[in-house]
Amino acid sequence: MKSRTIRRISFVFGLLVVTTVVIAPFCWLLFCSLKPRTQLFTGLAIPSALTLANYVALFRHTEVVRFLCNSTEVAVVVTGVTVFTAVGRL
Repeated sequence: MKSRTIRRISFVFGLLVVTTVVIAPFCWLLFCSLKPRTQLFTGLAIPSALTLANYVALFRHTEVVRFLCNSTEVAVVVTGVTVFTAVGRL
């Protein structure tokens, strides 16, 4: 009985560690994108003030929507070709 409980606790702990390692960079990326430029290199994980200015600049000064549409188009075409090739070989 103890062995099973220890294995279960170890499994849950391992899942928590893996989840933290996978999710932490995305949280860091999100927090950094919401920081004002003056706080980018302060080293604080959570910004004291949140701003969307970086996203406004991204959409105003780049063609990010076009880039995303192109990437989506390529992904759909490649997936379609892969699926039709696999179905054709059946």
